[in-house]
Amino acid sequence: MTDEQQLVKDTFTQYSNAFAKLDPKALVPFYHKPAILIDPSRIFSVNSEEEILKILTPLIEDLKRLDYKRSETTHLGAKLLSENTALVSGIGIRIKKDETELAKFGFTYTLRKADGEWKIIAGVIHNIETVLQLE
Repeated sequence: MTDEQQLVKDTFTQYSNAFAKLDPKALVPFYHKPAILIDPSRIFSVNSEEEILKILTPLIEDLKRLDYKRSETTHLGAKLLSENTALVSGIGIRIKKDETELAKFGFTYTLRKADGEWKIIAGVIHNIETVLQLE
């Protein structure tokens, strides 16, 4: 694995750690603007901090109601597509306060290096069977 691939993985790990704080504003710096987010039932295009918060805030509030405590990531892989574009893919597991599993899902994100930092430009939540093997 290259140093840059490790930076991509580290960025995603930092994003996941920020997500566990359940503060939508803590997630905004991880997104490039514009960005696109896709889950099994919806597609979101975001161009501003306000639009990112409009999507993330209801998700965070739902997780709070469901007793979300933290997330775990497995099968995390990263691949550089160019000097400023990369993919990261893996399995996310959301854990409740009683340590039971709340949800398990696959994810694939495209990141772009802008001003020296890797930012999410596109994110897809999908089936765990289709997680990309990137390393």
